Amino acid sequence: MKKRLLIIASSFIIVLSLIVLSKYIYSKLVLHAWKRLDIEYLSQNDNKLYNACEVTSLLMGLHYKGYVLDKDIFDISDSVPKNDDPSKGFIYSIRDIYPSDKLHWIDSNALASFGKSYCNCDVVDSTDYSILDLDKELDKGNPIVIYLTSGLKDPINKGIPSNLHVYLLAGYNKITLEHYLVDPWRHSDGVTSWVISNDRINYIYNSVGKRSVIIK
Repeated sequence: MKKRLLIIASSFIIVLSLIVLSKYIYSKLVLHAWKRLDIEYLSQNDNKLYNACEVTSLLMGLHYKGYVLDKDIFDISDSVPKNDDPSKGFIYSIRDIYPSDKLHWIDSNALASFGKSYCNCDVVDSTDYSILDLDKELDKGNPIVIYLTSGLKDPINKGIPSNLHVYLLAGYNKITLEHYLVDPWRHSDGVTSWVISNDRINYIYNSVGKRSVIIK
């Protein structure tokens, strides 16, 4: 009887040890499965550019690729074209919050066109690319300006949501499929980046029209 109990206890210890070991190995595999670009951070709100999430994200991506290193956030904000049509330029103010009932923004096609001329480099409108397509660009070392929502919350309304916000997509995990986002809006608690699940990023990205811009 004692021998049987000893065998059972030993088997339990072995199984428990294997479970702990497998979890440890998995955690190490997940850690090493990240493809994350080393982005030098820029903040739109620290510089009182309250609606400059698109151009701030674009400039972080351009700097990462080694482009326009002599240009700062104020230069790119002053250079972006203005237009009453966001598909042609920035509508309303890139600096002020007023009119507060309007969405101040520039669409991805116009942002890509501006970015290409601003840096004289390869900036591509990747609207309608899938998240999987964007992951392939990350594998090539290309950061991506991506249109989502503020705080990664559900879109408030259909089409272009009033809580639209733009990030720099700078990494993903090949095992968990989580994605790493650099947020140009520095939050009061100091948060400047997010890790978002694959299901969540797909839901928001698809909801706001699959808008993105690749910097090559």
